Amino acid sequence: MRYVLPKQVSDVSDALHLLFTDDIAPRLRKQDSNNFRATHCYNEELDAVLARHLASLTVLFEEYAANTDVREKHLSRLLSFQEYLEMLRELNLIDFEFTSREATLAFVWSRMVVIDEENPKTKVKRFNFRIEDMFESFVRIAMMKALPTDDEIETFGCRDAGEMLLTLGESDDDLAEWVQEHPSVWGQAPRQPVPRMLHHLIMLIIRTIKKAVRGSDDSKLTRKEVVTYRNRASAVAGVSRLGPL
Repeated sequence: MRYVLPKQVSDVSDALHLLFTDDIAPRLRKQDSNNFRATHCYNEELDAVLARHLASLTVLFEEYAANTDVREKHLSRLLSFQEYLEMLRELNLIDFEFTSREATLAFVWSRMVVIDEENPKTKVKRFNFRIEDMFESFVRIAMMKALPTDDEIETFGCRDAGEMLLTLGESDDDLAEWVQEHPSVWGQAPRQPVPRMLHHLIMLIIRTIKKAVRGSDDSKLTRKEVVTYRNRASAVAGVSRLGPL
């Protein structure tokens, strides 16, 4: 339709080749996951952030990965794509800035590849996250979302990024204006070190949960806080929990 009908090209195979090379290929988001990991994930600074929040992240992963189907208890240690999206939606991370499309890309790029994608024994690894995969997806999400720097947090008079963004979020206009003024453009150099961006994202998650359930004022999630938050979010949404594929 693009090339043959306007008679730019007469042969369908040539037109298909042009469609791939001239129209599709230049618009692809090329992603080298191994290069991304080597550049942004495999360093002591980022490992220190994960270690600091490991208890909270573990509780978060375990509660969202939990599968109540007794026939598939082995999947309760894995986070499915549906559970992953449910987690991001319930944590209010998917919005006008970071859409379901970006969330899907973060999931796909963070999965570990397998040799035989159709083998039943390895297929489950293709469609589900281990906790390490979730860690990587959070790094990617942190680099896609507008997050404040330490200086901006201090200027705003807040303890951390979570407190600052939730305060801005009390007014949709204020938050939208701030995000527009501090956009995070995927593929461009981040405006602050990636480990700090990850810390700010995790603090946003922690403060979101604690504010909703009126939890403790520290920076560590408890299982009770996550369970209570999940139950309230599910009740508001009126949706059932979906298990892994």
